[in-house]
Amino acid sequence: ESGQMRLQGRIDGWAKRALTQRENQRELDSLTNKAGRLLIANSQRTNTARLVAVAFDRPVVGYAWTPVQDVPTEDAQALAVWINSTAGYVLLRKYASRTIDWPMYQPSAIKQLVVPNTAGKHWNRMRQPLLDAYRATKHSTVPQYRELNAESRERWDRAVATAAGIPERRINHWRRLMGMEPFVSRRVAF
Repeated sequence: ESGQMRLQGRIDGWAKRALTQRENQRELDSLTNKAGRLLIANSQRTNTARLVAVAFDRPVVGYAWTPVQDVPTEDAQALAVWINSTAGYVLLRKYASRTIDWPMYQPSAIKQLVVPNTAGKHWNRMRQPLLDAYRATKHSTVPQYRELNAESRERWDRAVATAAGIPERRINHWRRLMGMEPFVSRRVAF
């Protein structure tokens, strides 16, 4: 497996080669200060991607993944659940059927992602159900988004419902609607 298939990110083959071969030491050194514990998919379709965010226990950079800097480990884990939930996918609809395509390591579009305010007074209460869902599913292989009723996705949606105070039935309705969207259901060619 070469791609990120689990919520808990793993160093991919490209990054391992770059670290061992050290062909471009100057470039590798310049990336070190851009590392983050939360990585957002870069140049992937948001409506069909398996995952659009992954979390790491330590700061990393990724190929085709843009790091979000200065996010503590538990916040990165909770935000990865939020972004990959149905609510997160709905909030990414402005990128519908397109790729998130911003310059590598110049993540201006990350500021446009709608996520909970991690500095807000309600974040500690909201974070716990998201963290619980992360810990329960971090090793699970996540299917493509069109498989809407995957156990991990349902668990993430329950966590978001609890965290945000949204009725779970409403999020389930959003998931059904997303499943009918032509690009998600593959009723149109890409």
